[in-house]
Amino acid sequence: MKKYQLSLICGIVFFFCFASMVSAFGLPKFGKKKSSSEATISIDDALKSQDDLMKTYRNGVASNTKAQSLFSEALGSKEQAGKLKTAADGLISGNCDFDCLKKTTKITEDAEKANNELLKSSKDMSTKSKAKFGEGLVELGTAVLFYKKASGKSADCLSSAKSVVENAPMLKKFSFKKKLKPVLDIAPNLPQNLTDIGKSLKSCVDFAKVNKIKIPKKATAALGEL
Repeated sequence: MKKYQLSLICGIVFFFCFASMVSAFGLPKFGKKKSSSEATISIDDALKSQDDLMKTYRNGVASNTKAQSLFSEALGSKEQAGKLKTAADGLISGNCDFDCLKKTTKITEDAEKANNELLKSSKDMSTKSKAKFGEGLVELGTAVLFYKKASGKSADCLSSAKSVVENAPMLKKFSFKKKLKPVLDIAPNLPQNLTDIGKSLKSCVDFAKVNKIKIPKKATAALGEL
């Protein structure tokens, strides 16, 4: 009996000593629960958020591509305008996967830089060209609004995707990362993308003012959202 009591006392002392060590040195506690985000975010949740984000982003790229096509036509670069229109039509039709989307984005960004250079030297635009430029402002304003919406979603979507990949079983990490590649690639850059396209819209609006081109309400409203 005494032997049993001694063992019990030793066990209780050991427990309290161990508990004190855990408290003092921050050792891991048994039965620690995952955070609410880790516990609730599944691959299906992350993919749903990704689809929502990418749809908004795709619409933004499509509108910007259409805008650059119209600007190119207005500024006399008809060949570039045609290529951009074809690219925009591909995005709108849905026949464009993630790799295609990235290529179209690059083509559009290059065209945007070329058009910005043309703005510096363009003078005496015809009435028809001014009308085309005005149509481009509508599309660019629409693109800015889509980019703003996408940028607003990007942080949460990226956090969800990273959480799913980090907490995935080892054998599924690569598969999950591959499935979530669009949001992992696109989301980190969206805030800067919004800044860049906002600057582009402002430059085009300034050009319109100097050249007495009617500025659409959509463009003015989009600037007000930045």
